[in-house]
Amino acid sequence: MGRTSIKSAKRKFLLRRVKTGCFYLISSVLSLLNNVKGCCLAAPNKTFDRILLISLRHIGDFVWAVPVIRELSMIYPDTKFDVVVQPINREIASLLPNVRNVLTLTNTRGRGPGLPTGKLDWPKLKSVLKEITSREYDALIILSPDTILSLLVQIFFFFKMRPIKVCDVSRLNLLNIVTRTTKKKHSLDVSRKAIAPLDKDGKIPVLIPLIEIPGDKRSQSKLHSNDNIIIGLCVGAGWEYKRWNKAYYVNLVDLILQEYKNVLIMIYSGNSEEAEVANFIKHNCRYSERVETFNKGMMEFLESLQQCDLVISNDSGPAHIASALAIPLLVIFGPTSPERDAPRGFSTVKVYWKKVDCSPCDQLECFNPVKQKCMDSVLPKEVFKGAKEIIHSLM
Repeated sequence: MGRTSIKSAKRKFLLRRVKTGCFYLISSVLSLLNNVKGCCLAAPNKTFDRILLISLRHIGDFVWAVPVIRELSMIYPDTKFDVVVQPINREIASLLPNVRNVLTLTNTRGRGPGLPTGKLDWPKLKSVLKEITSREYDALIILSPDTILSLLVQIFFFFKMRPIKVCDVSRLNLLNIVTRTTKKKHSLDVSRKAIAPLDKDGKIPVLIPLIEIPGDKRSQSKLHSNDNIIIGLCVGAGWEYKRWNKAYYVNLVDLILQEYKNVLIMIYSGNSEEAEVANFIKHNCRYSERVETFNKGMMEFLESLQQCDLVISNDSGPAHIASALAIPLLVIFGPTSPERDAPRGFSTVKVYWKKVDCSPCDQLECFNPVKQKCMDSVLPKEVFKGAKEIIHSLM
């Protein structure tokens, strides 16, 4: 990449940060105004019977909304949630307790190739707004403040003569940016602090995602014999520089299958580009007869993934889903910060990350002369060592 291209990419990155910061600032002000109005109108001992949650980020970000809904459902068992999510997250949202209505809207602030970008779907936005404004809510939780919908909803609630409690992460995110702690605080801890006012004592426990697939939606039989150990590989990621080298994946698969004769590999992919990587790994490894590829819808993916005994993944949405399904997980990080973005789960989660001189950068373009140095610094033999530890614990 030439100097001109690097400068252009840096300008785009800076512009994106400024736009996001403006969204955070406006959303913070609207949240403050709504909460002040709510305090003036609210009755004593107010309960939260109806809560609207907006999370229009991608898969991994929405998985972080799962424990928010679960914890508040435990505090207020009779509370019903309406959630607004990206279309790809509809199935996950439908599995959560106390969710009565799932609205979908495509967020056009995509980050990389294959992600939704372009013009906003105004007819769909109006439809979602109409549904929201036709209902009465006691609380609003905003986990994606950098969206037009979040701002419009806050403006509507401000002019409506009904008390509403707004829990918005924008103020905390803005504070983290100003104090330069954005790479240190985990996103789940930010959400936990944001929803604390909804608990009388403000004591929300550590948020850990958990997704449970109902019995009628589980596959009735294993993909393979119960004598086999199934390892899932999730080869996709939000953008190119978060993806581990496909040759490294081939090396890792060969190491595992050579060492363990009862191991089967399932390679998961989302879009066509990821499917090409999955096919490359299958056709270039030495034991392709024990390797399968999978590219289907979200519910089929959930049903298949929950049968895995171990998942190895890039930092991606599927990695967060695996941890939420309580599957042992080995996750490879590069340009993003594990301190902020690492999956949390009730099972083993081991992170592989080599902090090179420019990481974490969280940028779509790689400015290091040695391209993708952060990802390539994680070697297959290191991940294989972690896989061996998990496999031995299963035997």
